[in-house]
Amino acid sequence: GIIHYDLGDCIRSCCNPKGEEPNDISSTYFDLEIFDAFLHGYFSIAIPYLTKADLFYIPHCIRILPFELGVRFLTDFFEGNKYFKSKSKEHNLYRAEVQFRLLKSINDQWERIEKILAKAVDKYF
Repeated sequence: GIIHYDLGDCIRSCCNPKGEEPNDISSTYFDLEIFDAFLHGYFSIAIPYLTKADLFYIPHCIRILPFELGVRFLTDFFEGNKYFKSKSKEHNLYRAEVQFRLLKSINDQWERIEKILAKAVDKYF
C-alpha cells in the first residue's frame, strides 16, 4: 500500500483513545498528546525513509482515513450491511458516526495538529 494510507490509518486508530466503538459516541476525540508522542516515535525511526513529499501529505492522510472509513461504514449501512460484519441493523451507522466525530475533532484541532507536525518535522528532518 501507500505509506500515507497506512500512516493515516495508524494515526486514526492510535489517536482515538475511546476506540472504534465507544459506549458514548460524543466522547470520541482526536488526542493531540498521543499524536505528538506517535510522531516523535515514528519519525525517530522512519524519517530516513520519508521524502519531503511524504511529509507534505501526512496532514491530509490524517483527515482522509476517518472520512473514508466513515463513508464506507455509512454506505454499507445503506446497502444492508453486506460488506462489514455487523452486530445489529444499525451497527455500521454507529461506526460511521464514530469516524465522522473523530474527523470533526481533527478539523476542530487542525491548527494545533499542523503545529505539532511542523515541530516534529523540524526536529527530525
